[in-house]
Amino acid sequence: MAARRTASRATSARRSSPSSRSAARTGGGNSGLLIGGVLAVVLVVVVFVVAGGGDGDGGATAGPPAGATPSAASTPAPAAPRSTPSNSSLAAESARAGKTPDRAAPAIAAADLQAAAGYYEAAKELWNKGQTARSAGGRSEEYTESIQAAFDEMQKCYEALRRYTTWFEEADMGGWAMPGEYVALQRRLGEYDKLNQRIKKVMQLR
Repeated sequence: MAARRTASRATSARRSSPSSRSAARTGGGNSGLLIGGVLAVVLVVVVFVVAGGGDGDGGATAGPPAGATPSAASTPAPAAPRSTPSNSSLAAESARAGKTPDRAAPAIAAADLQAAAGYYEAAKELWNKGQTARSAGGRSEEYTESIQAAFDEMQKCYEALRRYTTWFEEADMGGWAMPGEYVALQRRLGEYDKLNQRIKKVMQLR
């Protein structure tokens, strides 16, 4: 009797063994799927972070690391040096306040400025030539001719600027407001007048 019960339990154990192994395999398979799913989620998160993370502040590009040398594109260009105005232009000046002009100021042409400057330079060379002749002595004729020629060149200089100086004189007497270019023209005329006065003074003493 006992032998039959033992045999029955052994038979039951053998019958249940495949089910147990099947359950074990099923449980192991579920665990593998769960781990694989977790790894997939982690991989997606890593890719999302590396790609910049979508909208918002997370996608902002980080600045260069400390101590890094800025590139040429990010470095501001140095300011260009201020150039010296040429004979064909006037240095920038602030406009002069005053009454509303009775008529508009003529725009000063660069060609007229250049022509006037050329006459002035010629007059200056003739003046220097005359002074050299005077210092050498015995060449009074050359001295006289040089001074006269210098005077003629200065008259051409003023004539080239006549339409502008006419407006300037009227504006100065009437207290009109002046554009900045006329304020600059006044400074240039002051330089021309110095040489012209010396030439005229010599001519009066002849």
